[in-house]
Amino acid sequence: MRVVPYVLILFILLTGYGVYNVYYLTKTSTVMDEILKELENVVIKEDWDMAEDQLNKFIKKWGENKTYWSVLINHSEIDNIEQSIERLKRYIKL
Repeated sequence: MRVVPYVLILFILLTGYGVYNVYYLTKTSTVMDEILKELENVVIKEDWDMAEDQLNKFIKKWGENKTYWSVLINHSEIDNIEQSIERLKRYIKL
């Protein structure tokens, strides 16, 4: 019977950690999505200086989140994001 409280505490901690991770991913992805939408709008307007600023803003935000994201999501998804950033850099600098 002494095991039940420990298992219950462990379950609560793991559930709390999982909920926090989902909250963190949702919050950070929403912020980065807003930056990318702004980037899309300035690219449509062909304002390349502003597009470069928005891209740098996104790269900075991605750098802040990348380490923790790599713990939580599949590494192939991280690689896809990195490749997309490199393609965006080349497109905007043309």
